[in-house]
Amino acid sequence: MRQLFLLLSSLALFHVSLTAQELNLETVAPALQQALESAPEDYHTVQILLSDQADLPAIEARFKAKATPVKDRGQIIISALKESAYTIQPSFLETLSSLPGVRLQKARQFWIVNLIACEVNLEGAAAISQLPAVEWIDINWKMTFPDACDSAPAPPSPNGIEPGLEVIGAPYMWSLGYTGYGRKVLVVDTGHDIDHPALGHNFAYQQMPMSQAWANGDRPYYCGNHGTHVGGTITGIDRVARDTIGVAFGALWQGSSTSDCASSAGTALDAIEIFEWAMDPDGNPATISDRPDVINNSWSRDYPVQSDCGDPIQRQMTDAVYAAGIAVVFSASNEGPDPLTIGDPPMENWDTVRMFSVGAINGNSPNLPVADFSSRGPTVCGGEGSLLIKPEVSAPGVAVRSALVGGEYGTLGGTSMAAPHVSGALLLLKEAFPNLSGEALMLALYYTCTDLGIPGEDNNYGMGVISLPAAYEYLIQRGHTPTPPVQSTNDVALLRVEQSDYYCSNTLSTRILVENNGSDTISSLEIAGSLGSQSLLHNWEGQLLPGERAWISLPALEAPAGNYTFDVELTLANQQNDLRYLDNRQKKEVTILEHAPIPVQLEGAAAVCQGGSALLRADFDGEADFNWFDAPEGGQLLGEGPVLQLNDVQSSQEIYLEATIRAQLQTPDVSDSAPQESNAQEGLIFDAFHPFTLHTITVRTAQPGGRMLRLTGPNDTYKTQIIQIDEPGIHTIELNFEIPEGEGYKLLLLAGAPLQYSSGEVAFPVAEEQVVQITGATDSTGLYYYFYDWSISYDYFCERSSVSVPVSNSTSAGNVDILVSDAAVDLATETGVVGFETVANDLDIVSWRWNFGNGFISELPAPSHTYTKVGRYPVSVVVETAADCSESATLWVDVTDSTPPANTTEDIADFNLTAFPNPVGENLFLLFKLPYSQDAYIQLADLLGRPLRQFERRVSDGVPIEVQMADLPGGTYFVVVELEMGRMVQRVIKQ
Repeated sequence: MRQLFLLLSSLALFHVSLTAQELNLETVAPALQQALESAPEDYHTVQILLSDQADLPAIEARFKAKATPVKDRGQIIISALKESAYTIQPSFLETLSSLPGVRLQKARQFWIVNLIACEVNLEGAAAISQLPAVEWIDINWKMTFPDACDSAPAPPSPNGIEPGLEVIGAPYMWSLGYTGYGRKVLVVDTGHDIDHPALGHNFAYQQMPMSQAWANGDRPYYCGNHGTHVGGTITGIDRVARDTIGVAFGALWQGSSTSDCASSAGTALDAIEIFEWAMDPDGNPATISDRPDVINNSWSRDYPVQSDCGDPIQRQMTDAVYAAGIAVVFSASNEGPDPLTIGDPPMENWDTVRMFSVGAINGNSPNLPVADFSSRGPTVCGGEGSLLIKPEVSAPGVAVRSALVGGEYGTLGGTSMAAPHVSGALLLLKEAFPNLSGEALMLALYYTCTDLGIPGEDNNYGMGVISLPAAYEYLIQRGHTPTPPVQSTNDVALLRVEQSDYYCSNTLSTRILVENNGSDTISSLEIAGSLGSQSLLHNWEGQLLPGERAWISLPALEAPAGNYTFDVELTLANQQNDLRYLDNRQKKEVTILEHAPIPVQLEGAAAVCQGGSALLRADFDGEADFNWFDAPEGGQLLGEGPVLQLNDVQSSQEIYLEATIRAQLQTPDVSDSAPQESNAQEGLIFDAFHPFTLHTITVRTAQPGGRMLRLTGPNDTYKTQIIQIDEPGIHTIELNFEIPEGEGYKLLLLAGAPLQYSSGEVAFPVAEEQVVQITGATDSTGLYYYFYDWSISYDYFCERSSVSVPVSNSTSAGNVDILVSDAAVDLATETGVVGFETVANDLDIVSWRWNFGNGFISELPAPSHTYTKVGRYPVSVVVETAADCSESATLWVDVTDSTPPANTTEDIADFNLTAFPNPVGENLFLLFKLPYSQDAYIQLADLLGRPLRQFERRVSDGVPIEVQMADLPGGTYFVVVELEMGRMVQRVIKQ
């Protein structure tokens, strides 16, 4: 466990050596002194704090004396800060440019603190330290985010409320109508999953430009689960499932990430940049709607020491945001239960709630015990009375359920989970008391905690666990009148925009889910939308009672291929503005591709007889799973497979096809390679251009044993799977990893027994076009490590294909079936000729249209067709009746070929292979009749001969071998076994 201590002896050594270089130690931070001592010739990024700073304590004193409204303070503070910075920084940069040992190529200027960052070596630092304009120089120290202390998946909880929210009294505020509506929090963390169903709808980007919602200036991203989990505890709610994980679920959140997902969790300059952004996200000091009310922080300085206490940079930056009315909350760190373990900067203590640190309790236990991991006071920075005691308050932080990336939920523990409870509480209070500063609200929470542990403020719980009811009443008792929550009798909410990520045919079609949260019945809605330069205005009429929901389909929008933002908003309800409009708008990213949707056709030329059957067919040359629906998004599943027969069709309708493509990456042949064996932590690097599922891989090994595989994602996420291999040979491993779009994935052998790899030349990349590309090995050698024959699936790029089914006014007089001479053809013993005819009851048929499933068509009443290739063929017939409408029927024909290969010996004819059960459900067993035990290469292939499973085994007479088939779709497969004495082939049917 890290202890915080004073490195006085080390500093004394620095003084001897560095003074010789004329370094003014009074202005140089100890951490920078260490870095310069270790590497005097290297250039280090430093923070140079100038002496001319805005007098923030004096400005705050004037605010109090004049009762300056909180809404006006930000502009005054920003103007004072910028005046100090812009007055001196230009001339100071000129001075720096003339000094030796100073590099300005990467110089950065800040105004929240009058500070310049640049690169210096020891000579440059010494020169700068002597300048009268310089107050302090520090290294650009590294940030760290504490690891979660416990982690477990947790399912969604429809209509649920987390126990930690109950502990702090959030439901009390909700009962008064306060949900944080109209308030904002900035979460300074590892980034966020902005598409999570509990977070996406109240991301501030839905109401303002991305530059005012995301602090880093680029597109939102995340490194692991931490930031998503923290944000969920502050504002999270899945409105569709009514799953409440956030304290202030009506508030908006702004995001950031200080981490690069690789080598750094961030630096001091990253924190300064984000806090400066928070002061004025839109670049206009006069506006306040862009500014957060609370800044939540889980980061700390890496390896804080007592000598870092009183950091003037941190103090000036914090005072600036406090003066503007913004609350700043820090987690206390996870270094407990030892004393003196509060992190940096929450260890700082120049005023009652400056800094404001939060410890963790177990909100799942009735006694609310302090968590073992929660850092304890007192602060190493010294002080007297309350200033010495840390943390300030406590909140639930053990096994807290919140959002995880990828739309998932899980429990994490840490003071990082406690702090967001406090930030959410501040948002609820801010909605009720919008004219109070963040510091005033923090003091209200501080003074009204429920005392825990030893009586009074202590170094385990601080003042105790926060209590929202007590803080609310405390503020009223001090003369503050709460502002009523915004009410709207025609309050409607846009719950979901249901659309694909990708569209083709230059057209976007979508539908939205709306809810009536008001007291009025909604009879009309005006809905505005835009896609690039195209826009729509849709007027809906109907009846939506209070509490009811409705899906509304919107008119299609057209645009050329490209990347777009689809922006949709409920602009009027009952022809009036909705006063609670912040949940009426959503933006979704969408890509329109130049691909064509998968062609779908209605068999036959005539309309379908009313009450009869319709036949729909997908025209796709490849392996795919097909699902048919009654809506362009969501909807009811009508059937599966390339052909759909709709029965009892009563009215004209539109039917939609969704396709999941199955593919096999053409990796090097695992059986033909000249393998070497290793258990080095190596593997393959790949990029995902389109989301896909990695179902199975093939590995080869010379020894049994367990292995641990790991998939590492570009956002610092990972999945681990342990596999057990019982005997040498080639084995198919089931993974079923869901792979989101992203670059720089790694599939690794993490630990365990060796696997074999190809030592010959490999032609990288190995790719499925526009989906996934294996770019190389993790060690850049050009070798191919371990993982062969990737079996993948992915949703087809385009939106669902659609087809119209017209229905005649003529009523069906009967039905039609197909009579087939042989639905299971073996080309080894048969000619492949199959005869068909219709069996019709009470139908007056005037024409026939047969489709034999392989591109051939016939219009004969009773045709025959010759199949020459192995495959599974959906055969259909559409008949037109004298009533000028159509009926249809379908069936499958399986064509196999069990002809032994030319190299089969006569000896093998006396022996055999039996596959059972056949048809098979999940597990297939192979039983051999053999004269002696021998090595076998076993392959499970589809009808086109593509290998799906392959492995090596030692087989013996009467000893069964198991083959997993649970994940494979229904159809016909071949088991091909290569033995020393020849080849055996067995056809199997998967149900």
